[in-house]
Amino acid sequence: MDQNNSVTLREWSADELDTIRKTVAIGASEAELKMFARISAQYQLDPFNHEIWFVQMGRQNTIITARDGYLKIANNNPHFSGIDSDVVYSGDKFFKDKEGIHHSYDIANRGQIIGAYALVFRDDRSVPAYFFAPFKDYNRGAGVWKQYPHAMILKVAEAMALKRAFAINGLVTQEELGFEGNRKIRMPLSPQERKNIIAQLWTRYKVVCDNIPHAQNAMRKVTGKISSKDFTDDDIYKLQEDIIKRENEKNSDAIEAAFVEDNELFEQKDFNSQEVSL
Repeated sequence: MDQNNSVTLREWSADELDTIRKTVAIGASEAELKMFARISAQYQLDPFNHEIWFVQMGRQNTIITARDGYLKIANNNPHFSGIDSDVVYSGDKFFKDKEGIHHSYDIANRGQIIGAYALVFRDDRSVPAYFFAPFKDYNRGAGVWKQYPHAMILKVAEAMALKRAFAINGLVTQEELGFEGNRKIRMPLSPQERKNIIAQLWTRYKVVCDNIPHAQNAMRKVTGKISSKDFTDDDIYKLQEDIIKRENEKNSDAIEAAFVEDNELFEQKDFNSQEVSL
């Protein structure tokens, strides 16, 4: 049976949700966090292993995985029976008809990349899911697309075919959006998003730093700016990284302090065999 019908959704604990909010779902509202938790559980993708994450893309917030995330969803489905994919070059012989894909080439003389195709097979369907990704529609011409164009266009075709084969909704891959190799996708923030995130950051800094002056100084050290009105998107991203580090350090210090205090209390008490019962 498909995941949508058969999977028992796991429940995230409050601590787990708080960690998700501070790491892979930064800036998510309460409703968006619930949706993120619901989709990660539905598709059995683990946010703690960076298999799924939340991205603010201008005015639109998106839940993202990678091609490998779609592949995990497929492998978790008992009806998945394989995938066949390849890249098509201008020198290849390629056509598709009712019988399927016909693709042959001389590996030494292939020309320029035209696109890539993928076929995803299920044992409960007579026809495989098919997708052809034209290179011109997806190529970003920079970064990893410039360095590994063959691998990138192939991942797009595979991701789209897997999405069709398993009716994946509410989730997109970084390959579909043109990103690869960087899970900290940083898109422009809208004025309202910037306002909301700064308010959240200010609350968290006050908690970590214990008082307002210390919180102000901590934020100034990161941004070099006195007023939050002058914060750029890059300043906000830096503050998000800094506050996570500070929160982790404070939690570690609190655990260490409690351990030391317990030891001191133990050493001060004059125990004897009559005072202790196991």
